[in-house]
Amino acid sequence: MKLTLAWERYTQKIVLHCSIVTAPMLVSSLVILYIVYANVVTPSCASQELCPASGLINTTSRAFYYIDFPAAQLAFVSSWSATVSFALVGFLMAFASYANAAALLKASEGEEQDDLPTPHQMSVLLRVLNAEMMILWDLATVKVKNVFWHREKEADTVKRSSPILNTSVVVLLVSIVASLLVQVADIYFHIAAEAVQLVQVQEVASISRQYSREIAPWCRDRPENGPLGPKTFWGCAITAQRAANNGTSLAPTNATTIQDMKNSVSDQHETLNFTNANGVQYAVVGPPNADPAEDYKATSFGVSTSCAAIPQGGCEVGPPITNVTDGQGSPVMLVPFSCSKNSSGIDIVGNLTSHNTVTNMLNFHKYASESSPFLSKIMETPDGLSNVDILTRIQNETADEVFRNSWSVLALRKIPFAQQADFERLPKPFRNDTRIWKHDLLGAFALMVCNVTVWDITYVKAGGQITSLTKSLSNGSIAGMTSMPGTRFLGTLANVFQDLSTGPESRSSPSAFIRAFEIGMSKAYSFPLASQLSSRASLAAQVRSSKVVTRLPVAALWTLVVANVGFAALGLGLAIWAMRLASPDVHQTQMRLGVAGLAAALFDREKFEQSANADDALFAEKSGNEGVDVKRIGFKRTETGGSTFAVYDARFRFAEAKEMRKRYFSSIVG
Repeated sequence: MKLTLAWERYTQKIVLHCSIVTAPMLVSSLVILYIVYANVVTPSCASQELCPASGLINTTSRAFYYIDFPAAQLAFVSSWSATVSFALVGFLMAFASYANAAALLKASEGEEQDDLPTPHQMSVLLRVLNAEMMILWDLATVKVKNVFWHREKEADTVKRSSPILNTSVVVLLVSIVASLLVQVADIYFHIAAEAVQLVQVQEVASISRQYSREIAPWCRDRPENGPLGPKTFWGCAITAQRAANNGTSLAPTNATTIQDMKNSVSDQHETLNFTNANGVQYAVVGPPNADPAEDYKATSFGVSTSCAAIPQGGCEVGPPITNVTDGQGSPVMLVPFSCSKNSSGIDIVGNLTSHNTVTNMLNFHKYASESSPFLSKIMETPDGLSNVDILTRIQNETADEVFRNSWSVLALRKIPFAQQADFERLPKPFRNDTRIWKHDLLGAFALMVCNVTVWDITYVKAGGQITSLTKSLSNGSIAGMTSMPGTRFLGTLANVFQDLSTGPESRSSPSAFIRAFEIGMSKAYSFPLASQLSSRASLAAQVRSSKVVTRLPVAALWTLVVANVGFAALGLGLAIWAMRLASPDVHQTQMRLGVAGLAAALFDREKFEQSANADDALFAEKSGNEGVDVKRIGFKRTETGGSTFAVYDARFRFAEAKEMRKRYFSSIVG
């Protein structure tokens, strides 16, 4: 029965030790893996076409995990296994003690006594089994001395070394190496894990982002003939009402929107710029004050303008005409000019003026046109057609037949930083460029033929900029609400063309000056267009937000996990090894391969040689008899100058003390 109990006890002990070794490593690995994979962040866009440029979103790599978990806490969890790994080496050596016990029994009872350790080797063996790290230093120094100083042969050294001791040393070395691998993996984990700013993208409902633009209800539902004037003739952007003397009063519809957009204070729309790969510039009507952290895809409308400058000499210029006033009664200087298609690309005759910016629109309407440039502001109609005839005809025509898309504009734009008749002070690029006209009375200016087109736009805005744009030609209704307010006889955009084409870039070269005028004209035409638009849901939208996350190399995580699992596997392997070699006899021997066994052999020999089921059972003092210690261990000096253990029998003194206490209490009672 005792042997059965002993067998059960040492089996439980091996299983307990195996659990102590493997559980911390496996639990630590599982916890760190759970934290990583439960909080891993995959930086990606809701839609690939909404992804902004690399400067606004992280450039990530599959070699890293991005974890929404504090780096310090993650490092703390990862250090669990490294914290206990060295302490667990002692448990690994406990498994080795069973193998040593079995080997010692086999060698002692067989013919392999030469494999048994010497007394010194037994002391080394006990220190190795006790996982003393310094014993490795002692063994290493002895080995070095034997090889390099005493010149002993390797074969002789091996012959004198017990295989049982060698096995224990190998197990200790492997255990320490396995522990060091865990330590190194943990250090690598700590160094490699770092907190970084990660841009995360979250898809949002497109209905919540009213970034697209469509024709507003007041324009779409405007009657063809009503108090605002014939829609097919004037378009939505013009309100034509009867005035005194049977005349017609013309005004832009929603003029406040146009003014607000000119002053960049509109809370309804904003003009967005885009330049395609061919250098064509577009002014797109978009939402105002959109958050740069929001990316979206939307539909809208846009205007593009391309201008070509007529070189000086491309048109004939006549003598100046003086004593002339404009429509406001202000004196103006006129210089007659005549251009032919062969020399300038356009057949037109008119008068150059001293105004800073003037335009003359061509081919924008079937029944309306501007008077010859650039003085008169009268609207002209085709010869032979009365107003009644025109109104009758447009009843049976569509907006596509009446309004033209695209149309041409002849524009005169003065060089605002030039001084009158002092052309040497012009910036050097402007002095000798034939695209810049120099006239003693009118100053320096550019005469340009521009082509204006209105487009239905689908665009993507990411990172605060339009990143892609697709277009198709807009219909006549859209073209009409864009072109009509720009006519000279209305004058709605006269100053806008000028104000939007200035700036430092326009002063760098004639080409930059022309490009500035192109985008300025596109923006100006987009204002009345925007005044007839309303918002609607975008096609797609996402929000970017920056968050501090932990960036962890994949190699760092799995190096730690493999090191932990490897340590646990070593413990499991040694436990299985111990289980296979363990037996009641081996258990009896294994208990004596330690400090407890050595102390019992020295001081309690009789009890030491008896069967025991635990280390404590090797000592008589733990047998439970009378509950007193019967021996005391001390030291005494020897005549040779050393010292030795001394065993003192305390039974007599304890009995005498007991008798004295008995007499003392008897005298008190008596």
